[in-house]
Amino acid sequence: MEILPGEIFGLLGPNGAGKSTTAGILTTRVRPTAGQAWIGDLDVWKEQVAVKRLIGVVAQRPNLDFALTAREILLFHGAYFGIDSHQRAERADALLDRFKLRDRADQMVRGFSGGMMQRLSIARAMMHDPQVLFLDEPSAGLDPQTRLLLWEIIREYNQSGKTILLTTHNMEEADALCQRVAIIDHGRNIALGTPAELKASVPGGYLLRLRFGRHSPELLQRLQTLAGVTEVRANTDSQNNDLQNSSSADVYADRGGPLISEIANLASSANVELCDVHISEPSLGESFLAPHRQEPPRMNWKTFFALLGRDAHVARRNIIPVLLQTFLQPLMFVFIFGRVMVSSGYMPAAYKSLLLPGIMAISMVFTGVWAVAMPLIAEFQFTREIEDRLLAPMEISWLAVEKVFFWHHASFTGRPGRHPGSVAATKARSGFEP
Repeated sequence: MEILPGEIFGLLGPNGAGKSTTAGILTTRVRPTAGQAWIGDLDVWKEQVAVKRLIGVVAQRPNLDFALTAREILLFHGAYFGIDSHQRAERADALLDRFKLRDRADQMVRGFSGGMMQRLSIARAMMHDPQVLFLDEPSAGLDPQTRLLLWEIIREYNQSGKTILLTTHNMEEADALCQRVAIIDHGRNIALGTPAELKASVPGGYLLRLRFGRHSPELLQRLQTLAGVTEVRANTDSQNNDLQNSSSADVYADRGGPLISEIANLASSANVELCDVHISEPSLGESFLAPHRQEPPRMNWKTFFALLGRDAHVARRNIIPVLLQTFLQPLMFVFIFGRVMVSSGYMPAAYKSLLLPGIMAISMVFTGVWAVAMPLIAEFQFTREIEDRLLAPMEISWLAVEKVFFWHHASFTGRPGRHPGSVAATKARSGFEP
């Protein structure tokens, strides 16, 4: 399957078909078990950092950082990609306005509705102006007004020359937005083409809903003989549940308007009044239901310091819990092993002089491991911060190093707001200022 530059491409399929897995592979979040995938001439799995610079990702469920406000999420995301502070602020303001989030820009996202979170997720994905935008079921759970706003923004972004890959269950959405659509099932591409081509390929895709003064089984049989008609169904009378005396019928055919005159002639010859005709064009629903050299990765220090700046910013906002987390454990160790155990005679007094370095080392390791591991195993809301930072254009291993480094340094100095990755220090090194 090949997606052309500058097109809106749709992936349709039932649950478990492989839509989100395909998007996950193309966005470096899922390791492929076979085959290859490229963004441009970049191998997705071998050149993940370079690929991340070209793409924006909106996951199937919002994965926003609950420790930040809406504006901060956009500013830090821009910092991860090395955008200077002035341009970052301008772009964040423009996106907040475009997605109608300006009045909630400086509020924590924890209190946002589902629709607001989805809008902010898409704004974040556009923050670094990616060449390829991946939208995994972006309109799921949105109200009709927000959905129309989203469609308008997607079209505008595509008109600027960007490529968009859209996965969706919404046939209307794919029909309205996508220039080409692939229908996949059980991991296989079973149909590919423009929405018009796919709809035209469905036999009997047109539905003509007919209402007569009365009709007979003989008329329905004669309708079945018309060229292009694949099926005729008599509708049950809604009041009497009477199929025999029903006055309406559904005709499925591979053409619409040209068939009306033939139906009218048949009805006239049978002395039956044709009262109403309603034509439905084929939809993607019917179509859907019918059967180069790799260079070694280099460390991105701007991104590294931007991530440190984010941790320092959040730590200063929550300074009391951070200080308790940092000092409570080593103080307990010092009290128990340096005071209680020595005074009770279980340890010699000289042992106290050896305690402090060991306690500090253990505390730093425990604090770093806690900071990395806990978000991955806690309930969903605490994993958002990790998921958000995985979008940064860095090797995943360096993200873990940054996290451990920050908490080790914070636990050693006891001043998380003033460590080398703080906002002020980062500004001096990389131009970062939230």
